[in-house]
Amino acid sequence: MRSYALNKEEEKSFVLNYEVKNKEIIIHFASGEQKRIPYSLEREKNLLNHMKEQIKNSKEFKRKEENQELESAQKILLSSGLFSLNLFLLHISKGSLNQPFFEGMVACSALITILESYKIINSIKNI
Repeated sequence: MRSYALNKEEEKSFVLNYEVKNKEIIIHFASGEQKRIPYSLEREKNLLNHMKEQIKNSKEFKRKEENQELESAQKILLSSGLFSLNLFLLHISKGSLNQPFFEGMVACSALITILESYKIINSIKNI
């Protein structure tokens, strides 16, 4: 089972699974450690509630991750669209008096697109 623990500290309390043997609950943690506690129905219910909460938290974490990736992809698409628009404007301005102005706009847009894409890609790597 995959651990959704965020760090080494959480791995110590992140329950992967448990088993009941010989009137004991054997809890298996993401860190690889095991803990044995005397069996009682109340303890088993508490453990199940703890595991349900872990699932809820991991789904929320995954949803946040997916939203960040979607926003990043949207920013890249927007930047690419603006760059394409500038290329189109440059193409139709060939031979006009404003050509140097449009060439400057395209160069600035290209630089901004590259820098923003680089930032977005780095932020995705850090998730």
